[in-house]
Amino acid sequence: MVAIFGQRAATIGKDLCIITEDYFDYALKKAVECDQHRAKSGKKNWTLEDEWNMDKYFPPLYGVPISLKDNIELEGTASTVGVTVRANSIMK
Repeated sequence: MVAIFGQRAATIGKDLCIITEDYFDYALKKAVECDQHRAKSGKKNWTLEDEWNMDKYFPPLYGVPISLKDNIELEGTASTVGVTVRANSIMK
C-alpha cells in the first residue's frame, strides 16, 4: 500500500507541484515496523462491530500512510506554512 501511495503521490503530486518534500523511504520503514508489530502482538484490526479496546485491537488507521500539509509541524521536517522565509525552518 505504501509503495502504491508513494508512486501515485510522486507522479501526480509533483506534476501538479503540490509536493514539496517526500518521505517515501521513511514511510516504507514505518510500514515494515507496523507489519512486524502487528504480527508479534496478536491484536486484530478494529471494526465498527467491535467494542473499542486498545489491548485487543489496533486503532482504525494503524499503519495507513498519510500526506500532511506543510503547516503541520513534524519533527525533522520543514514546516514553511507557505512562507519562503521559513524555507529552512526544520522542526526539532
